[in-house]
Amino acid sequence: MATNPQGAVLSTALTQYAFQIAADFAGIMAECDFLAPRVVTGAKKGDFSIFDTKQAFLNYDAQRGIGGPRRRIKFAGSTGSYNNKPIGLEIGLDDAEVESDSSRPKQEQAKIMTLMSNWAVSRFVRAWNVATTSGNYTASTVTNSGKWSSGSIDPIKVLDDEIAQFANRTGRLPNRGILALDNWITLRNHPELIKRQPGAANIGVSLDQLSAMLAAPIQFRLNKTYVGTTGFGSSTDTKAAKVLGYCMLWLGQDNATLMDPSWLKTTSRDNGGFGGVMQYRDNTCASDIFYLDDEEDVVCASALCAQLITIS
Repeated sequence: MATNPQGAVLSTALTQYAFQIAADFAGIMAECDFLAPRVVTGAKKGDFSIFDTKQAFLNYDAQRGIGGPRRRIKFAGSTGSYNNKPIGLEIGLDDAEVESDSSRPKQEQAKIMTLMSNWAVSRFVRAWNVATTSGNYTASTVTNSGKWSSGSIDPIKVLDDEIAQFANRTGRLPNRGILALDNWITLRNHPELIKRQPGAANIGVSLDQLSAMLAAPIQFRLNKTYVGTTGFGSSTDTKAAKVLGYCMLWLGQDNATLMDPSWLKTTSRDNGGFGGVMQYRDNTCASDIFYLDDEEDVVCASALCAQLITIS
């Protein structure tokens, strides 16, 4: 963990409050666990397995003659390194903001609410940035795959082609996907998608129904993480889902380890999250400061195990 500022102490009351309101941000945190499940390493640094296409398609003759040796499998993958780096956010309560001693607890809680919101959003943004940079995914080459605005393109057919492309490349099937709400609204109202619904009167298509239409079931999540697009201090206030304009398909599992082929993983020395709300006094700005600390890293086990579709 980061070194505590001089005089920093655990605020029991604000820690309890932070855990109480954690449910308000559980959707964003669960979304990040869905994208990059947490792996407890017990160490700051170490190695994890990277998977390539060879390992999935190797074929061995396992038949052994009486008294003969077994066939030894060769691991065709490689290893990568994780390094759990410190992360931290803090917020100040200026003396000039305090209306009265009686109002101070509520004002402190308001600060913690803001701190928790930014803590949750920043975690997802960190994972998504790793997901979409440094070649950590395979870009789709399926023709018109993300052209969901066109009534002449059957989105189920092109998504099936995506799944087939994924399987041919990895020897595995994608089982997870994420969409922004705006893109999902376009998809669920697509005439070709509605045609696949039984009966003349349709009440709309759900994510579960979408999964059932595909060649292989995929658990889709709607992106709950919205971020500002105009920056702090701007005169306008606009925001959008972080994954807007994209659909990502990938291979993942809840109980990821350092050795399995889950696409992204969040490594942490312990259970992750935060141990408590810490508090210290900063007289240089006449403020009480509240902060959260953690250590983690987001790593990619294989760029082959994710496929990014650009939506238009």
